Amino acid sequence: MNSTFTPPSNASLLTITASDQQMLSTTVFGLLCGGTLILLLGLVVFLKFAAPSSLYGYKNTLLCMLLILRASHYAAAAVDTIMGSITSKFARYFLLSATECLYLWFMWVRSQDIIGLHASKSVIRFALTVLVLTILDSLTSALVVFLPLSPDASSLCVNVTTALGGLGLCVVDCVLMYACLQQILEKTQEITESKGQDARGARYLPILAKYGLASTLSSMASLVFYSAYTVLQMNPQLGNSGLSSLMDLAANVAMFFIGLCLVAQKVKLVMAWRDLD
Repeated sequence: MNSTFTPPSNASLLTITASDQQMLSTTVFGLLCGGTLILLLGLVVFLKFAAPSSLYGYKNTLLCMLLILRASHYAAAAVDTIMGSITSKFARYFLLSATECLYLWFMWVRSQDIIGLHASKSVIRFALTVLVLTILDSLTSALVVFLPLSPDASSLCVNVTTALGGLGLCVVDCVLMYACLQQILEKTQEITESKGQDARGARYLPILAKYGLASTLSSMASLVFYSAYTVLQMNPQLGNSGLSSLMDLAANVAMFFIGLCLVAQKVKLVMAWRDLD
């Protein structure tokens, strides 16, 4: 009995059923939401015992709000994966936009003193302009779902505006990191020679740069994955493939690592502060 084996095409290898995609996405978003809540709880407990006086500080409050928004976004994304309604999509992209805006503001507040020392006024104006435009772009992406567009056109507009917002986020991040690294090059060799506030600055800045750089790389990775997801969505053959879903999930995992880096940075800063005291 003769039989002929026909290997599966590349397209079929990349394609998974809609129910499988839904289950995978919902599971990953649920895990990311739970992981972010664990980070939030761990941060609050750590600050409560290690630095109770700073628990309600401005930067710590911003970081906690950022984690709350990130967890809410993951929860909304899981619900939207199942429901797919206009309300769930608006909640998902609104929370994503709010998270991006708060992250940008937190990054700026965290490093504004350093950037003022090492960046020219024109660079600072440029960074602020990009920051404001990125915030406006992020808010726009959440409102696109209410425009009278087809589902495919609406999805494309959301993906493009989100990708542009991510690009602006990376630009601001890079400007801030450049200033931090410049400061470290001047201060790192003075750690053992400095006293008082100078010693604090020399110890804190390497921590800011190390974990800030990690969060910046996570932002860039998220942008790369989301850009790939957007390109795949523009291709009718690959838009519903497993590869497209994986790019979307990878972008969200990279966002989770941003929060992880910022929490680790805060823990290291508090520990350095306690060592100096």
